[in-house]
Amino acid sequence: MVGGFSSSDGTRGAYCVKCDAAGNQLWWRRLAPPFVAFGIEPVADGYLLAGPGGLARIDEEGTTLWARRYDSPGEIFGVTARNGDGFIIVGSSTGGGAGGKDIALLLTDREGNPQ
Repeated sequence: MVGGFSSSDGTRGAYCVKCDAAGNQLWWRRLAPPFVAFGIEPVADGYLLAGPGGLARIDEEGTTLWARRYDSPGEIFGVTARNGDGFIIVGSSTGGGAGGKDIALLLTDREGNPQ
């Protein structure tokens, strides 16, 4: 699975491409703008896509199960599953700390809702 984003048509949207072991494309999908995917994490029955201020979950066929935007002025750097109980998102927030940025952690349930 590889991902990225494009803004060639004036709107930013995430793209995901799934390939088999030989590198043959199985499918590609575009998530609705303004979602942008910078990281992809495999999880049970699909994938998590993390981007600036948001998280989306797709199934094995690339169908979007849900997408969440979080009210946080910052960036998401990574996400991991939390023992089947949801996800841990790590990123940064602005406006505090000596360097102007602080580390930010967000716990969510299995549907991406903050806890």
